[in-house]
Amino acid sequence: MVFTLDSAVPAEAIAITAILGNSSPNNLIVSGTNGALSVDEKIQISSDGGTTWTNVVQDTRTSWSLADGTTHSTNFTYQARIVDSVGNIGTTVSQAVLVPGSGTLFSPGFAVDFTGTGGDLVLGSSPSITSTVDAISTADGAVAITGSGNVTTSFADAIDLTASGGTQSNPSNLSVGLSGAITGAANGVLVVENAFGNVAIDTAGPVIGQAGRGILAEESATGIAAAPPAAKE
Repeated sequence: MVFTLDSAVPAEAIAITAILGNSSPNNLIVSGTNGALSVDEKIQISSDGGTTWTNVVQDTRTSWSLADGTTHSTNFTYQARIVDSVGNIGTTVSQAVLVPGSGTLFSPGFAVDFTGTGGDLVLGSSPSITSTVDAISTADGAVAITGSGNVTTSFADAIDLTASGGTQSNPSNLSVGLSGAITGAANGVLVVENAFGNVAIDTAGPVIGQAGRGILAEESATGIAAAPPAAKE
């Protein structure tokens, strides 16, 4: 009897392309792309440094997603990998996620997940940011993006802010107040309310969406404008 040792690691490409807020609080949707897999290969995601790996949903032959219901209270990193049936591991890719408190300074290359009762994300003036500021609010409280930083992207939007955790008693009001120059390859600023809450955008510098709109604010099918405060008698 002849045994063949399979030591060939998966060679397909893999990427994390988006992290979005879902309709349930503290639930993020991580998605990405991959090269066409062999029948004995699968994609896994970890958010605890590789201690635990979870199989993703293979949406198409070359795209995948995972609903992460874990409540993250500190900064963390998503890792994605391709593994075969005997445990050979291909390239591992990662995307850092910043879980900010009030007044947290944004670092380029992070996605941002607001949890708890919201907070304030500050874009510093230096260095200029050249990747999408991707902010997702699963909080039941107000979230703001402020600062004087310049944001210029060669792909996708410059600033994305979405909310899914607001309640009628504690809406996820979204506000963007920026003084720097904002230029997105798609939209300049995109703000989407998917829960209870209002949207306010105030910019002092130029805002350009090269293939879309400079500023686009919208409520999705699940978004509900927060009621104004009751008048005092």
